[in-house]
Amino acid sequence: QAEKAVLEKGQSSWKDEIRQAVNVSKSRNNDFESFQEDLGSFGVETKLRGSTVSYKHPDEKKWVRAKKLGSDYELEGLEIEFARQNKPRERETDEQSSKSWNDFERETDEQRNNRIEKAKRIVERQNARNREIADEKEQQDRRPVRKTRERDNGMEL
Repeated sequence: QAEKAVLEKGQSSWKDEIRQAVNVSKSRNNDFESFQEDLGSFGVETKLRGSTVSYKHPDEKKWVRAKKLGSDYELEGLEIEFARQNKPRERETDEQSSKSWNDFERETDEQRNNRIEKAKRIVERQNARNREIADEKEQQDRRPVRKTRERDNGMEL
């Protein structure tokens, strides 16, 4: 009631100032620890007991529990907001990782294809060399036809 009366007079209450600081801070942070540090820069102290969050305005001596400010200011509401903010980043990370994975696969495929082509060329060279050696050996193993004819007085056997 006291807060409503202050608001009706057109003034801002210290609880509203805490709400504003929390809204700014939760939009700039992704986890509770950094959120607490950021609120500290506004002069708002926070403490966490179990799942209960309490805030203290720099000009006030009292602590106010988050449930008195609204469900968005409780730990669960803050975590939902942090998770919502992290989803676009996770998507970006997923897209980047899928892009990098696709790049990796493409590079790996290119490297594998290059190795296969290189191996084929090596095998072809070895086969060509083996054929040459086999042809040379076959020519050495063949008896010369002329010598045979000369030895047999021109007669073929």
